[in-house]
Order: sequence, then structure tokens, then C-alpha cells
Amino acid sequence: GFNLMTSDKWLIAKLRKHVAAFIVGFVLKGKWVRPRAFKTVSQIGYSYFDKSLSRSFTNQKLKFKAGDRLPYIMSDDGTRSIYHLFTAPAFHLLHIGDTPLSEKYIKDLEIAFRFPVAVIENKLTEAWKRYGVKEELFVIVRPDNYILSISDHAGNEDLEKSFESYFVTS
Repeated sequence: GFNLMTSDKWLIAKLRKHVAAFIVGFVLKGKWVRPRAFKTVSQIGYSYFDKSLSRSFTNQKLKFKAGDRLPYIMSDDGTRSIYHLFTAPAFHLLHIGDTPLSEKYIKDLEIAFRFPVAVIENKLTEAWKRYGVKEELFVIVRPDNYILSISDHAGNEDLEKSFESYFVTS
């Protein structure tokens, strides 16, 4: 396929320029093709849900899983995506809930991590509810915005389970 697309032979070049462009344009008119093509080209359609580094400790029936890319949710004020909150080159602990975590709880969580982690608070909005979040949820998000772990509570035990594949503990 690569040799065909890069060939400098005149006939193949003409076919590539006129026929292939027509076929691609026709195929992309299909409503079911565009979302798949976008996810493939932008590389956001991948999921690591069946890999050992993706862990789930929730009983909620979510429309996303550990190993998926973080869902595209609008921020609490509805003006932009929550992705603007995930810019630090670090793991993020996303807390979704009605009541923010106490400062002591956040300090305890930061101690439980073996490296810096950014704690992000997000209200349990209707957008999250459409994704199946019904109550408080803790989501550990990797620096590439894929979900490492999902938990109904962020106790040290769940954190240890989430990271046991990454770190050797003594």
C-alpha cells in the first residue's frame, strides 16, 4: 500500500490524484465513516481497557472504562472542555463529586502517590451523569489523557492496586 501511494510511475500518480481522491471523498460522505476516520487519524480511538495497567474499582455502570481516553466533557461553566484542566505533564487525580475534597484528604492522597500528582475537582454535572456517573468517582488520568484507574473511593488500597504494575514495592 505504501509503495503504491508513493510510486512515481505516471499511471499510478494519475490514479492516485484523480481516482483515489474521488473514492476517498465519496467514502467520507458516509455519516458512519467520518467519526471513525477522525478517531483513527487523530489517534483518540484507541483503548487500553484490557491491559494490565488499566484498573477499575467501581460498581457504577459507566460509559467509559479504565484504559479509554478521558471522555470529552464540558467544564462546569459549560464554556469549554475539561481537557484544559489536564495540561500539567503529570498524572492527574480527577475527583467527580458534589462536595470538594478536604485539604487534609488531598494532602493524604498526595503522600500516597510516589510522584507528583495534580488533583482536579469537577462537579457531578448532567454531562457526567450522561456518561453513567451517578455518585462520587475518582479517576486517575495518565499524562496522555488516558484513564489509568477508576474507583468509587480513593483510599490507599485502590491507589496501591492501580500502581502495583508500575512500581515494585518492598
